Amino acid sequence: MPGRITRRCRPTAYFVHLLRGRCRSHFRAKGAQSKLRLSAALGGNSHLRVMNPKIRYAEPADAQVISFLYQELVQDPKVKVLSERISDLKNDSNTALFVAEFGGSVCATALVSICSDVMYGYQLFAVIENVVVNSEFRGRGVGACLVGSIEEFCMQKDCSKIMLLSSIERTESHKFFEKQGFISSSKLGFVKYRRCFASQGAGA
Repeated sequence: MPGRITRRCRPTAYFVHLLRGRCRSHFRAKGAQSKLRLSAALGGNSHLRVMNPKIRYAEPADAQVISFLYQELVQDPKVKVLSERISDLKNDSNTALFVAEFGGSVCATALVSICSDVMYGYQLFAVIENVVVNSEFRGRGVGACLVGSIEEFCMQKDCSKIMLLSSIERTESHKFFEKQGFISSSKLGFVKYRRCFASQGAGA
């Protein structure tokens, strides 16, 4: 929960990534193609050389570096990533905390939660939270690899779609999500933070 109590909640952009029908074959091919496109686009720039990070599930020992990454995202002194909480998530089949590792160091992370639904029988959907790549590693394919692994995870769960929210001012992030196939024009997202709950009357 954010540190300061305020009445205004930040607006967010709402992105949806469909995982049904024609989109499935696109996602299967995209993983192999994306590396070639990125290599062609960035290979000539040594300082932007495309990386091939290892994508894995977070371990309890990653708690401190994940906390550091979250500080880049929200700059909230109350952020507190607990190693025991990461251990709990490892036993939760409907939640996955991913990290990207390069040269033995964690440089990115994202959390994906699988949600139940009744609209399409037993088909599920997914929500991504807290996507962050260390500022020194951005623009080098790390985020694309991370999203690709999340898509594979969601395909295995037979999800109908992946959804995420992004703060409205993070325009560069929005461009990245759109490049990964997320659509921002089809839905409008609304968020009500816990700090706003008490401001509403019982009869509202």
